[in-house]
Amino acid sequence: MMAPDHILDVRGKLCPIPLIMTKKKFAKIKQGEILEIVTEEFVSKENIERFGQKKKGLLGIKKEGSVFKIQIKK
Repeated sequence: MMAPDHILDVRGKLCPIPLIMTKKKFAKIKQGEILEIVTEEFVSKENIERFGQKKKGLLGIKKEGSVFKIQIKK
């Protein structure tokens, strides 16, 4: 995992809110920047992972306890 330029914490939010928030934040970051999304929800992790793959920018997913950290590069 790389040092992110932006961190989006969506813990406590249920789908589809985390994915919507991710898409909005991703649209605002600059080309080449890394967005790290923090979630506890498995379904949110899956949806955000698919979004990252679709954008061809998924860098990785790290599980720390009950938290998933997903990194997407624009």
